[in-house]
Amino acid sequence: PVRSAIEQLAQVYQFDGVEQDDLIYFRRRGGPAVATITRDELGAGIDNAEAIAKAQTRANELGMPKRCYVAAPDPAMDYQAGNQYAERLSRHAGEELSVQTAAVLTADEAKRTALMLLYGTWASRWTLPVSLMRRYARLVPTDPIEVEGRRYRILSRLDDSGTYKLELASDDRDTVNQTAQG
Repeated sequence: PVRSAIEQLAQVYQFDGVEQDDLIYFRRRGGPAVATITRDELGAGIDNAEAIAKAQTRANELGMPKRCYVAAPDPAMDYQAGNQYAERLSRHAGEELSVQTAAVLTADEAKRTALMLLYGTWASRWTLPVSLMRRYARLVPTDPIEVEGRRYRILSRLDDSGTYKLELASDDRDTVNQTAQG
């Protein structure tokens, strides 16, 4: 029950959790990049860094959401469920993302949440596996970084005998700053 409550709040307020040194940290998305990594540093332990840079994959547009619905208790409606949605014009996207939360949101907050979730999903459609040397040992999942001028968020980290294998997802810091009225 606690985990699901935190997951609902994380969706609405755009933060991620990570365990570090036996403590749990929650970091809001959209912060400044904590490291800048060049192409030469990408393939630690691999002879060809170019191969790593080409390993970037993009999620199929057909599986991406075209609409996002957010249902949440609305104080203006005596805490009955209010619904807001956001839509992205895309010819090929066809999925619908639906989120129900117990967090109390005004119509404006629910609309902004729908926009954040929709555009955040689209912003994260690129993934990139990289291997880095020990100088980047301080990086943990949730950290935003820049690789060759493009912003990514670290999804996972695996320590592998002197190198760190990271799974990255593209990130756009502006997705958490939506302005809309519901």
